[in-house]
Amino acid sequence: MTQEVFQETATWFADTVSNVPPDRWNSPALGIWSVRDLVGHVSRGLQLLPSMADPPAEALETESTSAFYARLFDPAASLGDPTNVARMGKEFGQTLGDDPAATVRGIVDAAKAFVGGQPDDVLLRSPLGGMRLIDYLPTRILEVTTHTLDLCTALAIEPSPPSRSMATTLGILADIAVIRGKGVPTLLSLAGRQSLPAGFTLML
Repeated sequence: MTQEVFQETATWFADTVSNVPPDRWNSPALGIWSVRDLVGHVSRGLQLLPSMADPPAEALETESTSAFYARLFDPAASLGDPTNVARMGKEFGQTLGDDPAATVRGIVDAAKAFVGGQPDDVLLRSPLGGMRLIDYLPTRILEVTTHTLDLCTALAIEPSPPSRSMATTLGILADIAVIRGKGVPTLLSLAGRQSLPAGFTLML
């Protein structure tokens, strides 16, 4: 089912990008990113996915989605400078060309074809070491779902995410809340018991 959820999520992203008005690509979107930059960041992640299995990882190093986030948020972990991530998103956005929506559709179709053609247990070379496809895909579902919602917000588009994309993303966020020691305020907020403090986030 995880592969199906990824397919639905990626399709929703491409469909949302197809609704970007021609005069909005340079509009502000998220932080220092324009709409084009944000779309570039998401698209880059999807384009890189097939290369993670070419060649496959030699050993399993991160055994689950939860383990991925436990390692990601470990203070000792280092995945590079966030400024560099922002720069790469901007740079990739420029490669989308004069018809970004068509380029994104091609990237999404290639990512979907790759995922659909792989066994669940193929070992990917993830940023945190060898990882099964079926365990890595939820991290991409969270990323694409969250940033497609960011895109909808930037464009004042009413979001209509696939229900399974939202369920997967919220489930991962619940795991992250516990991993980061923020489970209690997250639960109490979702249950309507208290409001979250200003600036609260479960992500980096």
